[in-house]
This record gives sequence, C-alpha cells and structure tokens, in this order.
Amino acid sequence: MYELEVLKKSSSEQNSPYNIIFVHGAYVGAWCWQEHFMDFFCSAGYDCTALSFRGHGKSQGGILNNHRLCDYVQDLETVVSESEKPIILISHSMGCMVSQKFLQQKKDASEKVIGTVYMAPIPFHGVAPSSIDISMKDPMVMLQVHLVQLFGSSFATKEFARRALFSRDIPDALLDSYRHKFQPESFNAIWDVSFLDLPIPVKNSSLPQLFIGGKKDNIFSTKAIENTASRYGEKAVFIDNTAHMMMLDPRWEKVAEKIKIWLNIYFAV
Repeated sequence: MYELEVLKKSSSEQNSPYNIIFVHGAYVGAWCWQEHFMDFFCSAGYDCTALSFRGHGKSQGGILNNHRLCDYVQDLETVVSESEKPIILISHSMGCMVSQKFLQQKKDASEKVIGTVYMAPIPFHGVAPSSIDISMKDPMVMLQVHLVQLFGSSFATKEFARRALFSRDIPDALLDSYRHKFQPESFNAIWDVSFLDLPIPVKNSSLPQLFIGGKKDNIFSTKAIENTASRYGEKAVFIDNTAHMMMLDPRWEKVAEKIKIWLNIYFAV
C-alpha cells in the first residue's frame, strides 16, 4: 500500500459531528482543496480531510500509468475507514466517479457516508463524448491537454489554463500559481473514465446528493451535468460565470456558499 498524502484541518467549532472528505479530480492533488475550501468549511463547523490519490500531490505512487480508477477507489476507502465521524464526500470531476464507484462497491466502508456533493462531475457516459466536443470547438485546448498528459505542468500555458479550466477574469498571478501545480494523469485511469470502468448511475433517495456545475465550464456542458444528475434522481444547480476548477475559480466562494446552504438543510452543525 502506498503512503498517501492526507491533509486534515479541524473545525473551529468544538466537537464537530461531521467530517468532510474532499476528493480531487484528474491532474491535481489535495492541494486544490487547501487553497479555499478546507478553511471555508472548517469555519462553517465541519472537520475537513483531503487526500491525494496514489501518484498525485505528495502521495507515493510508483509508476503513475499503472494505476486504475479502482486503485483510487481503494485510496478513498483507506481514508474513509480512518474517520471516526459520519462523512460527507465533496468530489470534483474525475473524483466524482471515484466517489460513485466507492459508494457502489465498498458497501461496508460507504455506510459511513451520509451525503455527497458532486462538483463539475464527469458525465455518466464518460469523458469520451466531451473530449470529441472540445476537439471540435477548440482543438488547441485538446492538444494542450495531451501535452500536459505526456510532459507535465510546463505545458499548461497560461492561455490554455484560462480557456479550458478557469474563468477569463482570474488574475495572472493566481493562474500562474495554480497551473504550475498541474501534473499528468494515469493513462489507465483516463481510459477507465472514458468508457472502460464507468459507474452505473443508481437513484438513491436515502442518500442526500448535490450536483453542482459552473455555467462557464468548458470541459463538461450544463446539459451533460444535468443529464448525469437526472440519472441519479437529482436536479443539478449551476453557478453563473464559473468555470471547471470551481474550488479555485474567482467565484469559488459562491460555489462554497451554495454547498453550505445545502449542507445546512441536511447536516446543520
């Protein structure tokens, strides 16, 4: 078993009843939650934990391309099993599929999970249709995705990051600090979320679920996210003028506030 990077921050309130576990997407690590979301939700009264999958962030990982989506599910299971409190999963992009498969496959561990939030989730049909759509609309974006995949963050140019992942008004200094932290993703994991190992959408009325997207997401369309939420028996909500990297976007606080309102309905602290 690889040693995983696990970031933890305790609530500013004493004896928080819940633990939020943040599950990152492709090409990043736990650092993407540390910038804003962990402090925000700790201040709201929740304990917070963020993991980096094997081969991501500061986690050990061996050969990155050997890892499959099921390996990331196992990493999540490891972190969930260590929590002594009921868990709310907040996941992003590829991390949403990791969480969905975890809930479907790891029944004993998943009993600790009492709610889930899916931010800019990979659509239920996988990333292949979205990749074709991006290639047709903006082939240079798709080209640079492949360059980052092959060679790392040095190919995540400022213009690429702004067009593909962030809102146009993100300050240059912030954009530079984020784009240099991006990393390649496992080819096997990319194949899995394209079509090889997709979760089967299941409606679950007993588990509170929130699907949330950005109206300026250039990776997954609002229609794709709406259709995905519908497959799980939910209705997606969207934040205006917000791009794919919702937790780092200039309007991240609007995203966090929307999630907080939802949390207060089911899990007020």
